[in-house]
Amino acid sequence: MSSKVGVRPRPLICLTTSYPCAEDDLSGHFVQTLNSFYPRERWRVIVVCFDRSQKSSTPSPHIIDDQRNLSIDQEIEVIRVTPYGESLRSGAPDELSASPIRSLWGLGINTLRLRAAYRDLLRSLSSLTTGDSKIDSLTDESPVVIAHWAIPCAWIAYRQRPLVYCHGGDIALLESLPIGKYLRKVLAKRLFALGRGVVCVSEDLERRVRQLIDPSTRFTPMKTLPMGVSLPNPCPQYVEYLRSLISRDDLLIFSTVGRIVKIKGYDLLLDAFATLPQAQRQRALWLMAGEGPELQSLRERSISLKVNLQYLGQLSPSQRDALLSITQIFVAPSRTLGRRVEGAPLALREAALNGCTLVATTAGGVNAILSRLPDPLVCRIEPTIDSLREAIYQQLTDQAESITTEDRERMKETAQALWSWESLGPQHNETLSLYL
Repeated sequence: MSSKVGVRPRPLICLTTSYPCAEDDLSGHFVQTLNSFYPRERWRVIVVCFDRSQKSSTPSPHIIDDQRNLSIDQEIEVIRVTPYGESLRSGAPDELSASPIRSLWGLGINTLRLRAAYRDLLRSLSSLTTGDSKIDSLTDESPVVIAHWAIPCAWIAYRQRPLVYCHGGDIALLESLPIGKYLRKVLAKRLFALGRGVVCVSEDLERRVRQLIDPSTRFTPMKTLPMGVSLPNPCPQYVEYLRSLISRDDLLIFSTVGRIVKIKGYDLLLDAFATLPQAQRQRALWLMAGEGPELQSLRERSISLKVNLQYLGQLSPSQRDALLSITQIFVAPSRTLGRRVEGAPLALREAALNGCTLVATTAGGVNAILSRLPDPLVCRIEPTIDSLREAIYQQLTDQAESITTEDRERMKETAQALWSWESLGPQHNETLSLYL
């Protein structure tokens, strides 16, 4: 969309650690979609992000996906920063738990690299608008900054009073930093009390952010507003490939989508399948999409335990939609690890948008998602093998057959009204306008 004649769009800087920089890069695609809702006649959108394209996984090798829907928006300027090390591959909270010293070192270097690129951009914009380089002085023509993930982006941009988006991993990282309660509150004040506002993607995240800040501190406006999900666009060729994996008509399709890390609880799900009676175990097909450090051990154990698991690899969005389109039961067996809990998982809402039955634990922000969906297609479980096994057994015996087409259509309609970008995109744009 072109800008109005004679009106110069104001710079809108999107500072983020995660953003798709190539067609096969799936990182931060929801940030890219969100940017499309900011009107071009008002905003000149500039993204400063890490270039994770060299670290992204290869999509599923089974077929070429000719319906990829992550095209890079040509109207958005993207400044790519080369990241240091491997800390961006599995997420900072997981890296901090696995290797604290190396993770903190990598986080520090990457923060400095992102900050340098961001400050260079501010200087160039300041020179264009005021003829000088006073990058920390705020005027009506100063860039508006949106910081996705409070750490490190809100810290980098705090002088420009950013609108801060909290997505989950950033809050878990802040809660886990080995800096003591007092220093944590000092850092939280800089992140959350000096900006234009704070947007949390779940009620649970908002509660945790408020707990991090001293009650006596002046607080910026805060609201809960989920990120949206795109309407399903399944790849027909991949649907056919997946159907070729179904060797029996009586198989029930269970699926999981997400990073294969311990917090996701896939090891619990594997043991739950393994302890089913043999007749039920033979009727269950688990299709797993994603990648992560737990993958190899899960694949090896699935063979020894004789669980019918098919690993699909990292999927593109339309391949993921193809998977969900043939899935009867989507399982999200997430657990709590220390202070780390689920935020508001997109995969769960994508499954609801496809009318899948949801078997999920209520950790973190998950319960708020489940509580808004039709009861017949929601099964709440504890993050234990016994609870998972009982839920799976019920689906394999009689519960799955009692779900009607009308139930699934109602699930799709409810999820679309609650979480589709068509519903939420304008609300995010209104939120930005409200906090200016």
